Amino acid sequence: MSSKALTTGGNEDIVMKRWPFIAKEILDLRLPYFYDPEYERANIDRKSGFQVRDGDHIAPKDGIIKIAEMLKAGASVPPILMTRDGVMPDGNTRDGAYGLLEWPRIPAIVLDLNYQQADEHIKRKIYILAATLNAKNGQGLTESEVHRAATEMLADGYNVTEIAKRFGVKLWTIQNLKFKLEARLRLAKLGLPEDMVSETMLVILGNQGIKLNNQPFEDVAKIIADSGLRREEVLDLIKEIKEASSDEVAAEIISQRREDWDERIHEHKQKGNGGKAVPSAQLRKALGYVLKYEGDEELLVETTRSKMQEHLSIVERSIVILSELASYQKRRI
Repeated sequence: MSSKALTTGGNEDIVMKRWPFIAKEILDLRLPYFYDPEYERANIDRKSGFQVRDGDHIAPKDGIIKIAEMLKAGASVPPILMTRDGVMPDGNTRDGAYGLLEWPRIPAIVLDLNYQQADEHIKRKIYILAATLNAKNGQGLTESEVHRAATEMLADGYNVTEIAKRFGVKLWTIQNLKFKLEARLRLAKLGLPEDMVSETMLVILGNQGIKLNNQPFEDVAKIIADSGLRREEVLDLIKEIKEASSDEVAAEIISQRREDWDERIHEHKQKGNGGKAVPSAQLRKALGYVLKYEGDEELLVETTRSKMQEHLSIVERSIVILSELASYQKRRI
């Protein structure tokens, strides 16, 4: 193997001249490297477990054949990315092509460090670099691959705009990932399970609820988990708590809501709500449609003779049910 350390960023830097994008990414992450035009493929640790891609996207057969044909015709491809201890963060398909051609050596940019002995911060940097190179070389990243890479970048302090631009995704996609990450970190800090609420609720907690003090935040998370509140209900609750004059007042609000939703909490714990709105919420939605015709009630009259009697019966039965409901509701107020 002919490995020669290069002064990164210098005028004679081969990587900077031939693959400036790769060199820039490495330098931006402050990772040391050197270029080896004849890296021994036998030194690659294929059991390291490092992988940015989902299983079915690792070195696809058609990609290997395509690159092999290009190489056989005299074309060149970017070097693979290696670490000093043989871990290959980027380059599985290119390596597969060289293997198909039975070529024992391959051009490689070698990060001048041992991955297995690196701390978590350095490992995260290598993952970010690998994800970025994977996104730019050949097949783009899938949604799940982007999510994993973006999570690592958020943990490393990257802003959402930069991440979205880097991977070509919508800004709100990365923003929601950030909200979920912040909510999970807050829950963990409070000693609560990170999966105690749904992904949707994590977004709300990380966005609207993140500025709540610890106790109100914990109380809100617990009542969401216990009662299966819907999005609008959670937003209303957080808004009310934000307007509270103190944590003590916020605690009183939560206590009152638990009392108001006692039956709902009990039912949710017993059966869960199956992802559906509770009956009262469904009723309000249905009646909202009826109320749109207030003052124009005649528009709701059934004019098809064969359906008139059925229509009248449903209306009359609904009036009886709603009258009883109004009586129950008044007693609860």
